[in-house]
Amino acid sequence: MPMNEKVEAGLNAQIDAEFTSSFLYLSLAAYYHSLNLDGFATYMRVQAEDERTHGMKLFDLLDARGGRVLITGVSKPPTHWDSPRAGIEDVLKWEMTNTERINSLIKLAHDQGDFATVLSLQELVTEQVRDEAVAHELLHKMQLLEQAPGGLFLMDRELRMRAERG
Repeated sequence: MPMNEKVEAGLNAQIDAEFTSSFLYLSLAAYYHSLNLDGFATYMRVQAEDERTHGMKLFDLLDARGGRVLITGVSKPPTHWDSPRAGIEDVLKWEMTNTERINSLIKLAHDQGDFATVLSLQELVTEQVRDEAVAHELLHKMQLLEQAPGGLFLMDRELRMRAERG
C-alpha cells in the first residue's frame, strides 16, 4: 500500500521541524558557551544530537514506508538571547510547539488509517513529554535563581552532570 500523500507531507514537515530543533539547540549551545556557561552549552549540544536523531528516525520511517523524503527548509535559529533564562524560555516554547506538531501528525495519520505511522510516532510522544517536563523544570529553577545569581553556576554544573550521564 503506497504512503498516503498527506501523511508523507506531514512526516516531511516534522523532519524539517526536528532538524530545526537541532539547530536551535546548537545555537543555544554556542550562546551559552559565549557566556562561559559550559554546562548549559554541553547540555544543549546533547539535546541537539537528540533532535537530529529524531529527524533521522522519521527520515528512516518515511523511507522504509516507501515515501519520498524531501528536506524543504530548516529554519534559521536565533543566535542571541537577552539572558540565559530567555534561552530556556525559548526551549520550552519550542518543545510545546513541537508537541502540538507531533500530536497533529498522529491525528492526521490516524484519520488517514495509517496506523503503522501512528505506532511509530508513539516514541516521539514519550520523548516530548520528557523534554517538556525538563524544560519546565529548568525554567522554574531559572526563575528561582533570579534572586541568587550565584546559583546559575550551580545549575551550570548540574546541567553538565546531566549531559554526561546522558
